[in-house]
Amino acid sequence: MTHLYQVAKTLRIGTDKVLAVRILWYYKQELYETNGKGRGKATSFDDGRRVITKEQEDGLREFIKGEHEAGRQVFRRTVKDYLECSFGLEMSNRAVGGLLQRLGFKRRRGRIKIPPLNEERKNRIRLFLVKMDLAKRAEDAGVAVIVYMDESFVHQAHGSAYSYFPSDDKGVVQDGIGRTTGKGLRMMMVHAITKHGPLAELQEGFPIREGWFKAKENRAKKIKPGEADFEMSDEQTAEFLWQAKLATGDYHNAMTDGMFMQWLKHRLNPAFDAQFKNNKMFLVLDNASYHYCFDEGVKVPETNSEKIQRRTLAQVRLHVVQGDA
Repeated sequence: MTHLYQVAKTLRIGTDKVLAVRILWYYKQELYETNGKGRGKATSFDDGRRVITKEQEDGLREFIKGEHEAGRQVFRRTVKDYLECSFGLEMSNRAVGGLLQRLGFKRRRGRIKIPPLNEERKNRIRLFLVKMDLAKRAEDAGVAVIVYMDESFVHQAHGSAYSYFPSDDKGVVQDGIGRTTGKGLRMMMVHAITKHGPLAELQEGFPIREGWFKAKENRAKKIKPGEADFEMSDEQTAEFLWQAKLATGDYHNAMTDGMFMQWLKHRLNPAFDAQFKNNKMFLVLDNASYHYCFDEGVKVPETNSEKIQRRTLAQVRLHVVQGDA
């Protein structure tokens, strides 16, 4: 069996295929003849792997069409989230890829269209301008403060790939740094700022005692939307740092709505109260997915997690101003 596994590993195929070839050669002295015909095409029959109904398939096609018309790209995780939120279907990214292939979808490079300037988007822009005008008037009157927040990241081993190195008599460069070629994991950061400066108290050294957060993996516990598998402590700074589990893909996926609500309650609120306790807060956000958990413009049934989020927002007593990307 050792040779069987070695051949499978070398050819990067399954041991069942290697075993089938060996048996065929042993009994008939024949080899398989294969070609690339049919690869990458959807199956023309139901092979039992399809896990969605016809109505769900039609809904998925309309969803993908709508995303493209809005100028957004569709990934496996996009479809995965849609199936879970709309129909309660939990699938892995690999299963979603196989499903899309069987439904006739192909993955290729596509251009990102500019979102159409239709009436719906114009109304969102007008609403944003009206809210910003009200916020600016309240700030000028001294009864409120506008807070801008954003998220970003940096790789742990980020830096230039070039440097000056000595060379020997033969001209061979002696590389002595010993750095890895990869950029390393992502260091995520969230912060907020006002016209008076960053929303944080001035401290010497590192201001957050617990350092930077790394979520505990608990595969047995299912983390629901709006929840978090950790509890932050109150700090008078809007700074929030943690290590992302993935080093690639959209960095916005490293933050959940549960983490965002924890940041509101234990970072933003204490930091704001320390400087502007008697003022209202106008929080300016972008359109990241985890910001929609409290967006009143999104008409969805209120779940238990959303009730918790709304109670948290009531404690923070802020007004949300959300921009349109």
